[in-house]
Amino acid sequence: MPVIADARKLTESLSDPEGPFQQTLKQGHEVVSRMPAIAEKTGEVLQQTQQAVKTIESGAAATIQKAGQTIDTVAQAAPAVIEKVQQAADTSQKASAEMRAMVAQAGERLPGVLDQVQAAATQTNQMVSNARQTWPISLLTGTPTTPQSLPIDSIGGLPLPGESP
Repeated sequence: MPVIADARKLTESLSDPEGPFQQTLKQGHEVVSRMPAIAEKTGEVLQQTQQAVKTIESGAAATIQKAGQTIDTVAQAAPAVIEKVQQAADTSQKASAEMRAMVAQAGERLPGVLDQVQAAATQTNQMVSNARQTWPISLLTGTPTTPQSLPIDSIGGLPLPGESP
């Protein structure tokens, strides 16, 4: 009898509309009834996620391709650029060495050149001074002159008046 009484209680409990079993069934039914909407929403989210992943993949692939092209271009141009920089450095070193040699050479020659310039300036001053004292220029410049006689042999081969040439 106790088993039958327990079975009767269990049956009553299962058939009670406000009982825990019936409430669990109602909630289960509600969950199951929402499953197609949840499945549809989940499908939409998955589809959007797949589209986003495809977009990211294609963008990443394009970026990687462009980066590869840039690296290839730099790798191809680098040896020529490095060679030109090396040539420029070599040229600069040669020019610097030549300039040092020229400066050293000029430093050695400069005192002699300055002596020659000084001598030429002295001679030029003497010539100008002598020219000012000659008869026609001294009259034009107002330079006082001291009369001097010419040496006898200064007339050299000039014909005397009345002589034929």
